[in-house]
Formats: sequence, C-alpha cells, structure tokens
Amino acid sequence: MSTEYDNDPPEETGPIESGITAYRVQRQLSGYPRRIVPPGCTVVTQGIDVRKIALHFVARAWRPDGTGYTIDYGVQEVLGTIRGSDDGLEMAITQAIRARMEFLATNPYRTPDGQEMPVDLTLVDAGWQTQVIYHACRQLGRDIQPAMGFGQSAGCVQARFSEVIRPSPDRKPGDGWFLSRQRRGTWLVCMDADRWKTWEHARWMTATDKPGTMFLYGEPSDTQALSFDEKGHFSYAKHVTAEIEIEEVVKGRLVRRWTNKSDTNHYLDASYMANVAANMKGVRLLREPAGRHQPEVKGGWFAAQERKTKRRANPTD
Repeated sequence: MSTEYDNDPPEETGPIESGITAYRVQRQLSGYPRRIVPPGCTVVTQGIDVRKIALHFVARAWRPDGTGYTIDYGVQEVLGTIRGSDDGLEMAITQAIRARMEFLATNPYRTPDGQEMPVDLTLVDAGWQTQVIYHACRQLGRDIQPAMGFGQSAGCVQARFSEVIRPSPDRKPGDGWFLSRQRRGTWLVCMDADRWKTWEHARWMTATDKPGTMFLYGEPSDTQALSFDEKGHFSYAKHVTAEIEIEEVVKGRLVRRWTNKSDTNHYLDASYMANVAANMKGVRLLREPAGRHQPEVKGGWFAAQERKTKRRANPTD
C-alpha cells in the first residue's frame, strides 16, 4: 500500500508466507463423520487429480454462502499399468474413473437423517492424458467434465490464464474459469489455478464462525493434543499446503508468487477443482447485490444460461 499511495517503496525484505500450515488444516474439523453432508448444504462437488498409478479425489459439500465441508477424500487405484511403459494406460485410467463414479452412484453421500445427496458436478484434471480424460467424461455424462489449470503454480498447462469476457459458440465465460469447446462436443473447463489455490488457502485461514470457512470431517479435539481424526488428516493437510503463495519486495515492488514445499500436492489440485465445480453450480462467498440476477444454487451456471437463452427467444414471457 505504501508503494502505491505514498510513493514510499517498502524495504527489500525476504519472502513473507501466507501463514497457512498443515497443523491449522488438521485442526479445522466439523464434528460430522466421513461421507456425511452437514445440514444446510445444498451442493456436493468433487475434484479428481489423475496420475499413472492412482486418482486422488476430494468431495465437498457446500452451503450457499461458500462455507465448505470436505466430506471425503482418498485414492482410487489405477489398475493394470506397467512401470516404465504406457501399455494399457488409456484403458486403465478410463476404468479407474468409471470405477470411482460407479462407486458414488451405488454409495451416495447422505445427510445425517439419511437423505441421499448425489455429487452435482465432478471435474477431472485433463492436463495429462488429455484425450483419455475427454473420452471418459463423454462416456460418463453431464455431471463429470474435464478441466485444466492455467497459471504459474505447479501443475498448470500454461503460465497464463485469460478471462473470457463475451460468450461465443466455442467459449462461455465464468468466474475464474471458462468453458472451451473441444472436438466431439467436449466442453473443457479452463481454470485460473493460481486464483483458486489462493481461494482454497483462504478458506482454511477464515475463522470457523465466519461464512466461507472450510472444514474436514471428523471429531475435533477439545485440548491442545490432536484428536484421532485430526492425526488421520496429516497426509491430506500436507498435500493442501505443499504449495504456498508468498509475498516479497523486488526492486521496490511487492510481488506475489507461488513456491513449492513438496511435489506431493495431489489433494490440493483435487480440492481447488472441487471449489471451481462449486462456483459453477452457483455457490458464492460474495453475493451479487439484491435485485441483480443470480444463478440458483440448484442447477447453477448452466441452468442460468438456459434461462437467458429462453428469454431471448421469448421476450414477452
């Protein structure tokens, strides 16, 4: 601020980290068991990060105000791959994605009173084995879509994300994401990875009594010592904090950049994709002013676009 408003550049200092830690993530528990959707949640989303030997998935339930609950995460094995060879890789990845989605279909998430809550939207990382992911998503239907991250943080296909301002037949704008039509009618979700990773960390840094905080499933400790469930989230928490955003002053200018603490960040990628999916389904931390059109949580962005199209076709309705 002093640089921009007072013409007083800050002193050259070392990098300043955001303050997020794995310990903080571990301690932010909801009190609800795994796979249970807490009361007040209206949307369930999932992100899937794809590797040769495994899929890392994260499922989240959301309240309309942006409060999120990580209700499930884990690994779906990719069976049939061979170390040092890509023989059979395409089929193995396709079968693993299908197995994950079929498991959800027969074992849905539920509310505390037993009501089924299906996953509204799943995003699958298509930055690697892109055509395989496209094919799998086409086979599995509308509730699962391929996605790619753009930005300077780890795992992005390109270093720059460019917003789409106006819709076209091949591009549809979103909020930190846009849809890009690919061959065979596949719609790819292009994501601003840096923005959504920052948003992810901000959720864990938000006070638990404020809207927009993020929780993990399980019973929290009422003492300084970690509870059994908190200890069990150690690996997930390390993934989420494997990359952090830092600030440093370079030649009198405040610069923000991402740095890696570990290459094991698969749950971070799956988590931010679940965030993007929630935004696509209408979940917002910052709501539009009263009176302006806002997509409904149920049906989300796609339903809103359909209503706009109908109004243009029938202006008197």
